[in-house]
Amino acid sequence: MDLYLISDEHFFEGETEIVTDLLSRYDFTFHLRKPDAVMGAYKEFLNRIPLELHRKIMLHDAYPLLQEFGLKGLHFSTQNRHLRSTFRGHINSTSAHSLIEVAKLDRLFDYQFLSPVFSSISKPGYPGNLVMDEVKSYLQGERISRIIALGGVTEENIPVLRKTGFNGVAVLGRVWGHRPEKDTHILERFKMVYNSLKQPDQ
Repeated sequence: MDLYLISDEHFFEGETEIVTDLLSRYDFTFHLRKPDAVMGAYKEFLNRIPLELHRKIMLHDAYPLLQEFGLKGLHFSTQNRHLRSTFRGHINSTSAHSLIEVAKLDRLFDYQFLSPVFSSISKPGYPGNLVMDEVKSYLQGERISRIIALGGVTEENIPVLRKTGFNGVAVLGRVWGHRPEKDTHILERFKMVYNSLKQPDQ
C-alpha cells in the first residue's frame, strides 16, 4: 500500500520544515492543497522545499506551477476535472465519493481518493458512508485507477483497509491535528501511521 499525506488547508509557521523532514526520510506522496491560497503563496512554499523532493509532491489548484517546479503531478477537484487534458504526460488524481463515481472515472485518472471511508478527523460531522463489502467487491474487479482510502484513516484501521483491497491510504487530520502551528506531535503521529502501513498483517 502507498501513503499519501494531504497538507493542512492553511499555511502555518514551520510547515515547510516539517514537510521537508518527512519527505527526506519517508517514502510517500505529499499533496499540497491550500484552497484559499494565491499563486504567490504556493510558489513561496515550494521554493522552501529542496528541489530534489519536488518529484514527491502532487499539486492542487495552482496547475501552472507544475513544470516550473518539476512536480510529480496534479490533483483535479470535481470542478477542475475538465482541465485534465491540458496537462497530459504527468501523474494525475482526483477525488470521488461513491463507487458509481469511481467506476465512471476509471481510466481517466491514475489514482482516486475514495472518501469518506470512516468518520472524518479533519471535518467533524462528516461520517463514513461506504459499505466495505461493496468496496471490497469493486476493488477485486478489473480496473485501471488505483483507489486510495481517505477519511478517518488512522494507524489502527489501516489493516482493515489493506484487507479491503485499497491500493493506499491518505491521511490529513490524523497527522496535522486541529492546530498544527502549536502541535509538537505531528512527526510522531506520522511515524505511527507510516509504520502501520509498512508492517504486513500477522
